Amino acid sequence: MTALDALGQLPAVAASALGQAPPAAAYALLATAVLAESVLMVGAFVPTLTVLLTAGALARTGQLGLLTVIAVAACAAMAGDFLAHRTGCLLGDRLRTSRLARRIPAGAWRRAEALMAGHGGRAVFCSRFVPVLRTLTPHVAGATRVPYHRIAPYSAVATPLWAAAEAGAGFTAASAQRALTLAGPALATVLATALAAAVLARAVSRLRLRRRRAIIPTMLEIPGYAHGPLVDGSAYLDQPLFWPVHLGTCLRGEEAQRAAFGADWDAAMDLYRALSAAHEWPVFEVTLRPGHTIYVVYRNLDGDPGVDYLIHHPTWSAAEPIAVDDGHFMGPGMAWHELLNVAVQPTPDGETHVTARLLLLFPALGDTQLSDDAVGTLTTALAARTQIEEPAEVAKMLLSAQGQWEPANWHSAGGSWINDGRHSHRNPRNAFALPAERLLEISTALNGPSRASVAQPSGPQTAGSQG
Repeated sequence: MTALDALGQLPAVAASALGQAPPAAAYALLATAVLAESVLMVGAFVPTLTVLLTAGALARTGQLGLLTVIAVAACAAMAGDFLAHRTGCLLGDRLRTSRLARRIPAGAWRRAEALMAGHGGRAVFCSRFVPVLRTLTPHVAGATRVPYHRIAPYSAVATPLWAAAEAGAGFTAASAQRALTLAGPALATVLATALAAAVLARAVSRLRLRRRRAIIPTMLEIPGYAHGPLVDGSAYLDQPLFWPVHLGTCLRGEEAQRAAFGADWDAAMDLYRALSAAHEWPVFEVTLRPGHTIYVVYRNLDGDPGVDYLIHHPTWSAAEPIAVDDGHFMGPGMAWHELLNVAVQPTPDGETHVTARLLLLFPALGDTQLSDDAVGTLTTALAARTQIEEPAEVAKMLLSAQGQWEPANWHSAGGSWINDGRHSHRNPRNAFALPAERLLEISTALNGPSRASVAQPSGPQTAGSQG
């Protein structure tokens, strides 16, 4: 008999031991079995269903208390989730390389990782009702650096429900022997329920996607910009994951990416692919008081993708570029005080969407002089629009990076705000700079007519000091 064969017989042995042990020892054995299943990789081979069914049946005879059985199992399971999470944090990428872990089917690992990536803390709730997955998912959460406080509420709700369901099934049975015969059907019921829930969740997800696509109107037009099929992208603005995707080029390094996306990396990649579809180029509009409109265009050209930041006025024949975020980047296009001024301007319907405007235009920023409250302002926007766990840390990283270009020095000259960026359309020294009259009008639109030549960033602070 191999070690794994012996493990397979452990539930029946434990069930028999429960019936012969005094109550205190039975509770201890129950807690040990549940904890072992949750914490140890060996637990993936030792389902606790039989043990809980037996404990429930013993409660029916009066040998154990049903509420105590549920409480013991739930507490042990929740403690197991916590310890499994800690184990995952400690092992990281080595989690799957241990001798026992390699015996777990690769498909089970993939399902656990996909569940965690797509649903975050909810994965812990769902997996609690599925053998093997309930062992792997908290480990995966720890290995992918999902904070424990993010999964703890789901564990606290799922564990008593799981314990009540399985112990309750045993309590309904007339005897421990009958409980053992129920193990197979009960397991099948649990798996069928989990499968039905997964199918339902997928159907709801597809329905939401169809609804989102349904509200995207027909093709848009931007004067002088005829590169591709432009569509209204405003439906994306209500998706928390859109914002770290949109700010992706400003999130440099593995640490910044991990802080922004956490366990949602796979879902973020799916969203990025949707944003980058060649047949639909999402466009986002930001209107300004003087009548100008800033367009943020996802330019999904094959072999030359990027995001264009354009500004237009009805009297112009064509929109003008102020920044280009791609492999041949052009920028910066805005100073910090201009970004703040644009963010607080009301939309045509009278509403002011400060946080959305601030984050949408942030990649066009490049300024060595930031206000003292820059980190706090950006943190507030990230906290309002995203599900980032540590928005203040991500805000510091974003302000330190500021797009693909070096932060520029801005100053007022002849009524225009210009900079010294080597790749900026708003640096008159560059051969590709916008004409002087256009620079003046853009400065007026971004700062307001009374502030175009006198606006100054309050509380100067270097970009480097934000990092």
